[in-house]
Amino acid sequence: MQEENILQTALENHKRPFIVESPTGESLVFIPEADGWDFNIKNLTGKPLTVKGTKYFNTLASFLDYTNKFKTDASNIYFDTNDIENVSVVAIINDATPDAPDRGDFRLRYSPKLTPMARTWKRMDGNKTNQNQFCSFLEQNAKDIVSTNPDNPSEKLPSSAEVLDFCANMEYTENFIFKQSFNEQDGRLSFIMENKAGNESKIMAFKKFAIAYTPFVGGDSFFVEALLKFRIDKNNGNLVLWFELQNMELVLEKAIESLKQKLHEGVGSTPIYYAVEPDRYI
Repeated sequence: MQEENILQTALENHKRPFIVESPTGESLVFIPEADGWDFNIKNLTGKPLTVKGTKYFNTLASFLDYTNKFKTDASNIYFDTNDIENVSVVAIINDATPDAPDRGDFRLRYSPKLTPMARTWKRMDGNKTNQNQFCSFLEQNAKDIVSTNPDNPSEKLPSSAEVLDFCANMEYTENFIFKQSFNEQDGRLSFIMENKAGNESKIMAFKKFAIAYTPFVGGDSFFVEALLKFRIDKNNGNLVLWFELQNMELVLEKAIESLKQKLHEGVGSTPIYYAVEPDRYI
């Protein structure tokens, strides 16, 4: 009888919940049921076992700092440049490896953002305006104008002061109408304006100017030429002015190449794959 009690007690104890620690630090909690056992995976340590989630960065420098702080041998970076205006850089800290698949649920994201100046100049690019609107824009953004072409230092381009002088003269002739234009020997352009009294005013203009264009926040600046364009409003004889930025796709390609170089230099031996990031594994 005593042996039967011992066996019964052992069976009853066997049906009580018990815990098994897993190598990951999580606990397997086994719960008895009428027809067997059920179990749940629990974190009973009172603190996170892993870092997970997605973090977004506004500059490449901050992205690199955070990546280097948390990266492991399993970390990989995915650089998607299929859309030149929507570049995506993703670091998966706990990415899969051939012998140790991981969850891929700790990701860092950086997408280059256009600078305010880039948005401003893009918005005005090719936008046909009257004299006052055109000159007002150039006056507000004169700080971006440069007079030296780094690839051709001998090329003469108008300085920001010369552009502002042009704007002042254009604003002075607001009530004048366009009469004619001609090319000067020095390569500049002259506008002849005339008022109602028949008085003429000559304004020296430039055929092109240049800006230091910074596409991405925290990124490099690039030399960009802008061609001056004009036509006459047939209804009132007024000048319609605009500019056209040159080779903007090439500028964006250069900006992305600069980004690639800084990324390679910044992450050391961490692999970089030019591909779309993989889906989450779980």
